[in-house]
Amino acid sequence: MARAASCVCVQHWNANSQFQQISPLGVLRNQYISSCTGKPLNYNKVTHECHVDATDPALPVLATRYTVRQYPNVTVEEQKSPHKVVGDKYDTFVGSEIVKWDRQTGEVEKIYDMFDFAAPASLAHPNDGQFTTFTSSAWNTQTVKCSGGESLTGVE
Repeated sequence: MARAASCVCVQHWNANSQFQQISPLGVLRNQYISSCTGKPLNYNKVTHECHVDATDPALPVLATRYTVRQYPNVTVEEQKSPHKVVGDKYDTFVGSEIVKWDRQTGEVEKIYDMFDFAAPASLAHPNDGQFTTFTSSAWNTQTVKCSGGESLTGVE
C-alpha cells in the first residue's frame, strides 16, 4: 500500500535588520526583527538612525526604515563640473520612512513616508514634463531583495 506524502509548509522570510533593547549589564531585554517577504518593493530594513522619545512615558524608539517606490522614466542628473552634467534614467528609488517601535507591544508603526514630501514624481520639469532630480554629488544605488528571490536596484 502506497503511503501518502505529507508536506510541512513553512513561510519563508528574510530577516534584514532589528531593534534591540539591552540592559546596562548587557542582557537582551527586548527585540524586534524586521522581515521582508515576497517582492523587493516590500523592502523594509531599519537603518542605523535611532532616537528614544523621552517625552513619551513608554519611551518608544524612533528610527528610519528604507522603503522602495517606482516612478517611471526619471532622469537623475549629476553635476560633474561647472560645465558637465551627466544623467541616467531610473525607475526605482529607495527612500525612508520615520517609524516608531513600541517596545511594550513590539509593534513598529510608520509615522511619515518621506516619499510623501519629496517624491521624484513631484519634480517634473515644467517645460517638458520629464521627471528630473538634480544632485550636486554622486548618488548611491542600493540593491534590495526580500524572500521572493528577486532583486531591484534603485537610487537611494
